[in-house]
Amino acid sequence: MILHGQNYRTEIETLVKNADKLDIAVAFWGKGAEALLPRKTKNIRILCNLTSGATNPNVIQNLQAAGFEVRNKADLHAKVAISDKAAIIGSANYSANGLNLEGTELAGWIEAGYLTKSEHDLSQMDNWFAIQWDKGERIDHDMLEEARLLWKLRSSTRIKSQRKAGSFLSIPSYEIEGRDIVLAFWREETSPEGESDANKYGADGDEGNFFEWYEDWFDKLQPEQTVIDVYIGPRGGASTIEVSGPYKILEPFRKIRQNDYKNYKKGDPMTIHLCRPIDELLGFKAADIRSEVRAQIARKPLTFLPKGSEGIVLSIEEFLKIVKRS
Repeated sequence: MILHGQNYRTEIETLVKNADKLDIAVAFWGKGAEALLPRKTKNIRILCNLTSGATNPNVIQNLQAAGFEVRNKADLHAKVAISDKAAIIGSANYSANGLNLEGTELAGWIEAGYLTKSEHDLSQMDNWFAIQWDKGERIDHDMLEEARLLWKLRSSTRIKSQRKAGSFLSIPSYEIEGRDIVLAFWREETSPEGESDANKYGADGDEGNFFEWYEDWFDKLQPEQTVIDVYIGPRGGASTIEVSGPYKILEPFRKIRQNDYKNYKKGDPMTIHLCRPIDELLGFKAADIRSEVRAQIARKPLTFLPKGSEGIVLSIEEFLKIVKRS
């Protein structure tokens, strides 16, 4: 039986629900994959490709915590589910796919699979899985931590889906999850010392002056993050909003402050985060991103930066949750 579209997912859910035992060899797993499996542990073994960087290690850790036995096989690229009654072979990973994207793949991409209940097919597939399972590695804490580093690196560079999105903020949540994109909201002015140091450091940069910098944001901003800059004036009105960027955050410059200035005190630690502008983010032009972000914030500016707050950083996921609620 050929599977495609919603029928693909329905048959997988049916296979899992009715199985007395289940062997799953699916290379890449992403957010939402846990929902495909029963809450109560059955006789289920899972073989994945954790060490490629294309599987979300948090999902694997959650599966382990739920009592499932999970092993890693570094060269696995299969997508197979085998029960005692039927088996499905197909093209779909469980939420994360092999195209350097994470997403609810079964609900978004054009996939195809094959369902068989042939005793001959099941016997052959059982034998195949047993061989792969024996070659699989047990997943321990160290492997998970290494996978997190790989996952973060891959998530920050994965390509944007070729499916059309009407705007930057309409990108499906599964396509932005894991990308290190933040919005920096602020209203406190910088000090003359900070401005002098930023200009001096930027002028010595290997590509000339930088176009944005942040003073004393310390660990709120991290190198290699992409930041969209949002200024909201003290009164919080829509007319005070200025959006710039997006920028790429560079390594911070650290020193001890030499002068007092308003809330800045001599002798305190000081950081300067320098940024370089980028022209495009996830396939969208910088000017379009700025316009769209500003329009969303202008509806209720104080929702994002309440009066009395001088500077906060929100991940793009947090920002979108606030936008949907407001």
